[in-house]
Amino acid sequence: GYPCTLFTPHLISLYNMVNKHQKNFEILFASSDESFELYNQYQLKMPWLKIPFHDPARKRLYLLLRPQGVPSLYIFNKKGDLITRRGREDMSNYGLAAYDLWSKMDEKGSFDDS
Repeated sequence: GYPCTLFTPHLISLYNMVNKHQKNFEILFASSDESFELYNQYQLKMPWLKIPFHDPARKRLYLLLRPQGVPSLYIFNKKGDLITRRGREDMSNYGLAAYDLWSKMDEKGSFDDS
């Protein structure tokens, strides 16, 4: 969808910046596209992990997280704790500095689960 195509280049920049010298940040893409063609065309641009279109985990993850819109960006720490559901908004507000915000939230243990 259109909002995703605007957001993805910024996310790619963040991903590449944070991982420039070593892998510090990983993304797992779970598409809400309804057709394999749309999914396949869109995911080709992404340098990160992807849940395959036909994998049932894609639907299970959607039901677990219940995203409120697309794109949604949820930030988890290495232990699997949800840091924030507002990753997209953080990137809109802070740009590439959003990663530093998430790192500080993780260090403090101040998770935003709203």
